[in-house]
Amino acid sequence: MKKFLQISVIPVIITLFLSSFYNVAGAQKLIFVYGHGLGAVPLDKSSSTRYTGGFGAEAGLGIGAKSTFFVASLGYTSFSGKDTFKTESYIPVKIGIREYLPMKIIFVDANIGVGFVNNSTPTKQTPNPSGSRFAADLGAGVKLGGFELGLNFDVFKEPNPDGWAGWMVFKAGFRIGL
Repeated sequence: MKKFLQISVIPVIITLFLSSFYNVAGAQKLIFVYGHGLGAVPLDKSSSTRYTGGFGAEAGLGIGAKSTFFVASLGYTSFSGKDTFKTESYIPVKIGIREYLPMKIIFVDANIGVGFVNNSTPTKQTPNPSGSRFAADLGAGVKLGGFELGLNFDVFKEPNPDGWAGWMVFKAGFRIGL
């Protein structure tokens, strides 16, 4: 748990420090970096049977102009197990697009990539072994100066039963325009 807290807190502290240099001038920003803390709630029956929820962090980079930005992100989420299930960690590496609506306060985003899943439950107890899987998310958020709040529906492919693990992810963090 101590290591998990170190992994989760360090990106947030770095982001808070860097956000103190955020320039709120009206100049067009073509690049931004962001860091979010996140909480995940299971949505599908398979995930909600095995896990209570998860916490983690993500960091990313956006490049674009006007209202459309291409983004790349890296994250980490640890899901807490129920009953005989232990923790499961999820490391998504994604690329996508973020579109700002008029006034650049509200945005929508969509991302795809690969999720590296590490399941600590012995394979005899869980049908889903560790490995890499297709991952995607779709969401929306608001940007208030350098602060962002978001809500995403995040999924990754599950091999058994053949289907998807679905999570509602709440994000909060900072964005720094460069």
